[in-house]
Amino acid sequence: MAASPRPTLWLAAGVRTPFARVDGPLAALDAIELSVPVVRHMLGELRGALPDFVVWGSVVPNLTYSNIAREVLMDAGAPATIPAFSTVMACSTSMVAAIEASGMLNGVDRTLALVGGAESLSRIQLGLGQSLSDWIRRVTQARSLGDKVSHVTDLRLGDVKLYIPSVSNRTTGKSMGEHTEITAREWSVPRREQDEIALASHRNAVAARDRAFFDDLVIATGAAPRTLPQLERFENAISLRGLEDTRRLREELVPGSHLVIVVWRDDNLVLAVSGSGVLDAGDVRALASLVRARADG
Repeated sequence: MAASPRPTLWLAAGVRTPFARVDGPLAALDAIELSVPVVRHMLGELRGALPDFVVWGSVVPNLTYSNIAREVLMDAGAPATIPAFSTVMACSTSMVAAIEASGMLNGVDRTLALVGGAESLSRIQLGLGQSLSDWIRRVTQARSLGDKVSHVTDLRLGDVKLYIPSVSNRTTGKSMGEHTEITAREWSVPRREQDEIALASHRNAVAARDRAFFDDLVIATGAAPRTLPQLERFENAISLRGLEDTRRLREELVPGSHLVIVVWRDDNLVLAVSGSGVLDAGDVRALASLVRARADG
């Protein structure tokens, strides 16, 4: 049996919250609260149409829910009949959500998907160590007071630990940046080429920001104390200097890192960090088959 032809897909322009540094203006909002405004906005842009399904993601799991996609959709006021599932792939989560959705759209009964993701690294939830968690579960499941008391002596001081999420991989113990270094070495990507691309990318982003390119793509969250353009100008890079300064600071301040963002203001160093910033933010976009895009205008 011949496979059905793949439908032509359209990607609608999305919106996002401002990018804010950890413990900054958006620190009071968790990943769901950062997600809901952008989902509500995008649902409004659909002019009465509804997505056939939603793919949403965040980077760090939370113990209070298992499926952030469903929670966000419900809090945004969307019908409970819309299926929603979550995905995780570090900084690429939203992009992977779009790829997953594109593979599910068939141009027949699945013609419109809403995808995106959010993360609040200011609101990371800590957990209990496994031994302490096991002990608490046994105590709470004990049927009698005597059984509960008998478990008290089972707890050892070494069992009382917190689980603190890490940016490193559980299996390798390495961070995403350290894995990137391995990839660059195996693929023979020259250091200078990496630095040139990184520097050009950030310069382009700053130039686009300064000419107000992002202003209509960023929506209010109710938590930002400034207007959105002012918040992003205050929170993120002001300007970037040359390649030699980037290389020097990488070697002196963060040896082994795959990227350094060098921020200057009035000839004074403001920020030099490895990789992309650790941020609080959310974003959303819609994918539609050609048939659905034409029908909805």
